[in-house]
Amino acid sequence: MANLKQVDARLRVWAAALVGDQVQRSARTGGERIDALPDQLQAAIEVMEVETLVQRMERSGRWKEGRVLRTEYMLAGLPERERLAYLSRNGAAMSRTSYYAYLTSAKAYVEGALSSAPAAPGASIRMGMVG
Repeated sequence: MANLKQVDARLRVWAAALVGDQVQRSARTGGERIDALPDQLQAAIEVMEVETLVQRMERSGRWKEGRVLRTEYMLAGLPERERLAYLSRNGAAMSRTSYYAYLTSAKAYVEGALSSAPAAPGASIRMGMVG
């Protein structure tokens, strides 16, 4: 079962994989950089699992939650006001309160989906069953 800390870690890996070094370049300290995982195949499977969940959330009418989640994690190094301005420029203007409500909702969606999802197809690779 995924807890919120595990979900946050998965979302950071997802964002780093999709935007690469942009996360590091946009960070004030660079300390937010996420190094590549040793098992690249498993990492790719986990990134695609999260991306699929976010896309499903967006297609099901929860597009604002998806946009906020992408903005929060993919523009992690930007100040809050710049993330809100980015959303506004891209057609999703909202208040700070709404931003955090959508973020909480999106994280809960991902957490619930990860908790109820069957083992990823690459799970046997992790356990050393493929050789």
